[in-house]
Amino acid sequence: MLLLEIPTRLSIDSPVILIENVLSFIVCRANNAMPEAKLSWHLPKSISYLSKNDYALITDQSLRNSISNITFLPTRSYHGQLIQCQAHSSAIDIINQTMITQQYIQTICKQLFYFFFFKLIFF
Repeated sequence: MLLLEIPTRLSIDSPVILIENVLSFIVCRANNAMPEAKLSWHLPKSISYLSKNDYALITDQSLRNSISNITFLPTRSYHGQLIQCQAHSSAIDIINQTMITQQYIQTICKQLFYFFFFKLIFF
């Protein structure tokens, strides 16, 4: 008999604070599912990513964690944009449920980041 479990948690690592023009990545996680969830990203058309990597990790005898990360060079236009990550699996389909999580991107300019960073260190 095949055990089906929906993920116990779906999340985007937060807060999503990115520095303008610095290579960045955002991670989505679905925990403790069987079979592992397939993760998909829903991004505004103005956001393009350089790469997407997906992983599945076995947590115990049957449950699995899914991880997806996207890599990109953010611009100021990304600030305030809503991104979403959705989990898909046969267990989710059976209960006719949608699992989706979302975060707003915060983008800061590089000069402002360095100003506050050095201010924290030296003062």
